[in-house]
Amino acid sequence: MSVTPGVSQPYMAVYAVKPPMLALAVVSLCFGVAGVLLLLVPFLGWILGIAAVVMGHIAVSRIQRSIQPRSGKGIAIGGLVTGYIATLVGTVFFVVTVLIGVASGNS
Repeated sequence: MSVTPGVSQPYMAVYAVKPPMLALAVVSLCFGVAGVLLLLVPFLGWILGIAAVVMGHIAVSRIQRSIQPRSGKGIAIGGLVTGYIATLVGTVFFVVTVLIGVASGNS
């Protein structure tokens, strides 16, 4: 292809492509939020919180070890935080419930 002086060549537009998000990070956040919202249902919030923590750690690990760029680390960390909150509060609810049951059984 010959280049004519003074004539501009057509160019292709370059678009930035966002790396794909890891679905496990989104699932972790959903389970964490559901765990916090369902804390008053016995054991359900606690179980969802534990699942969110496990999936969040797996998602962060996969994002860091991935050869191809992946997004979703912030969402996975959000899942970890909400999962830890649900697990901690669920455990406190359980311990308080057991202590109240033991205290009322002794009187």
